[in-house]
Order: sequence, then C-alpha cells, then structure tokens
Amino acid sequence: MSKKQNAVFTYGIMNTVMCVCMAATALIVNVGPANIVPPMYLVTLVQALVICNLCTLIFRIPGISFRAAMALSGRETGSMAFTIWNGLFNATLNTVFMNTFMTLINVGATPAYFPAWLHGFPALEVVAVAVSFVVAPIAMKIVMAGGKSAPPAE
Repeated sequence: MSKKQNAVFTYGIMNTVMCVCMAATALIVNVGPANIVPPMYLVTLVQALVICNLCTLIFRIPGISFRAAMALSGRETGSMAFTIWNGLFNATLNTVFMNTFMTLINVGATPAYFPAWLHGFPALEVVAVAVSFVVAPIAMKIVMAGGKSAPPAE
C-alpha cells in the first residue's frame, strides 16, 4: 500500500474507535450512565461517525495535524515530539468539530448551546487524546501488517 493508503486506513481505524468512545462519553456526561439505552447510543454513534468522517474529509484534520506537528517538532516525523503534537492536534480538532456539531444537533442554536458545548468539551478531549495516543500505534501496526501480507499490485 502507498503512504496515502496507509494514512487513510490508520485514520479510519482511529476515527471509528474515537467515535465509539466519544459517543459513549457524550451520553455519560449529558444524560448519565443509568439513562443510556442502546437506541440512544446507536443514534449518537451514527451522528459521531458521520460528523467525524465528514470533518476529516472536508477540513482535512489529518493534514492540519501533520503540518502543525511538523512545524512544532522541527520537521522530524519519527520523533516523539512529532507523535505527541500530531496526537494532540488530531484529538483536539476532532473534539472541537464533533462537540460543535453534535451539540448543535442535540441542543440547537439556543442560549443553552455554549454552556452545553463547554460542559462536554473537557471529558471529550480527555477521551480523544487517550484514544489518539493508544489507538494510533495499534492502528498503524494493523495497517502495516495488512500491507505486508497483501500480494504485490500488478
């Protein structure tokens, strides 16, 4: 696979895991764990998947994260500084976009919007950063293992 294909699959795995975790976190923060029912979680998960993947495509979150991390790490893509900055930017951008649009969908453009947005952001950011640092290496190993076993393209 090409580098671009590796990146697409890696971010696809990361986005999916991030959406699963952030949908659960958003519901826990907003309605409490005792009030979550499977249909509510599935609706929230679908919203998260659509929003996250559209924002990744439209706003080019991986590219922005990569360029910012390159600038802050001294252009060393394999360095620990690059990995940390890239993970932080990716997680924060995903959190901002997902929280913005999911709050808009669920609360609407009302006076309650901004307090609701602020209420969810800290927990979602912690989850997104954790997922970004834990899942990225695993996703990369999965993608790279898949690329090694694939037959050469003709």
